[in-house]
Amino acid sequence: MKKENLVLVLMFGLMLVISVTALAFEFLFPTSPVDKMFGQSVNVVNTRAVVDPEYNEILEQAEVHALSGKKLADLYTVRVDHTYFYLELYVGIDADGNVYARDKFVNPKDDTSASYFPLVREYLLKNYNGLYYENVQFVDGAAGGTTIIVSRSIIKSAISKVIVF
Repeated sequence: MKKENLVLVLMFGLMLVISVTALAFEFLFPTSPVDKMFGQSVNVVNTRAVVDPEYNEILEQAEVHALSGKKLADLYTVRVDHTYFYLELYVGIDADGNVYARDKFVNPKDDTSASYFPLVREYLLKNYNGLYYENVQFVDGAAGGTTIIVSRSIIKSAISKVIVF
């Protein structure tokens, strides 16, 4: 075998190894916000719009399945449009009644809102990461300044509406 052909074969092998590694990483490690919510790679299926005037904060309803095909939870996309920010949340409720929430999209409407939103994100991740649905009413949103209190209470209200829905 010529030297050039040997280099080509080795480079092809290297590209193949890198491609397989990248694909394995994509399927084995959580990369999207929904994956991170459930701690594994998942598929979101059966997405449908929610058209109900009583629940106008809820945009979509879907199902979350593990890669094995087992249903993990129901997933809702919730919109919160407030004076301080526009927020879209993923809210998941699993078969055991545990509530998970994670931010999908955030658009702060001023610099103050942008500065405190990391605290609101921490609040979401700390309090709505597998909380039993009946305990949502006991989540405290009173720590922090007035704008943070309002933001947390609005998020709590939106998640409570998903639970009722």
